[in-house]
Amino acid sequence: VSTREIDKRVAAKSPPAIRPFHRAYPNPFNSSIHIEFSYPHSSISHLDIYDVRGRHVRTLLSSALRTGYHRATWDGRNDKGQQVASNVYFYRVQYGTTKGMGKIVLLR
Repeated sequence: VSTREIDKRVAAKSPPAIRPFHRAYPNPFNSSIHIEFSYPHSSISHLDIYDVRGRHVRTLLSSALRTGYHRATWDGRNDKGQQVASNVYFYRVQYGTTKGMGKIVLLR
């Protein structure tokens, strides 16, 4: 049996690797939005919301997460619990040195 054949057999039996991804829905939103993301390995993770000027609006997550898929919900409020205005916002998902961003639209 060749090395190539062994590699094919191992790959066929191995579970598929989790690839990092992120998405937000429904977008635009008016009461709450779900942000889904995945991590290929356990890590300290952060999920933050920013306005169009780059100012921090809210921290949704700052903790250690396991490998896999996760979901957070933003209710359109800032860190003080106040509702923010209709506008374009950005979320940033970060684990380790890997970062991802997405645009979300709040319509009240």
